Amino acid sequence: MMPFLVPDLLKLVKDLLARFVQRDVVESLVTCSDVIGFDTNDTGKHCPAGVAVLGRQNHMECQVQGEESK
Repeated sequence: MMPFLVPDLLKLVKDLLARFVQRDVVESLVTCSDVIGFDTNDTGKHCPAGVAVLGRQNHMECQVQGEESK
């Protein structure tokens, strides 16, 4: 049953990361291997504190200064 859950779990983790990590970094995470290898301690990939906007899908997304919400 696990193979059927993988795409949903990958989407869930990416949606959570989108709240705290820069958009281009989240978009570069395509496979489960990419997500597993992602270093959450790399603060250069984090959103600056207090910089989050309401996304198109009604959830919070990180927005880098100067970048408009898609």
